[in-house]
Amino acid sequence: MQVTRMTPGDLPEWTLTGALITVAGHEVDLDAEARDVQVTVSLYRCPSGGVTRDLGEGCQYLAVITIPPLTYAAAVADDIEGGEEGSVLVPVPEPVNIAAVHLEIWAEEA
Repeated sequence: MQVTRMTPGDLPEWTLTGALITVAGHEVDLDAEARDVQVTVSLYRCPSGGVTRDLGEGCQYLAVITIPPLTYAAAVADDIEGGEEGSVLVPVPEPVNIAAVHLEIWAEEA
């Protein structure tokens, strides 16, 4: 995963465990969020101290997570719709390429 520090100062605590990234206690499941196009998840710190995905009044950037588009592998499926005999190749989504995920993270404000 690529990480870019956006501002100087103390960064919020963040961890990456498999495909689960946690920033300031807010979890983002990269595999669940991934789509056929690049996805951007923005996290904000609000005056109440909570972390949200919605930019509310007084909220400031905490992190932006950019998830690359899904890639697919081909798998053989013997279960053809309509009861026909034979097998076909079907696309199966692969796990997110963690090395291609980008985390932009802002320092906590005092």
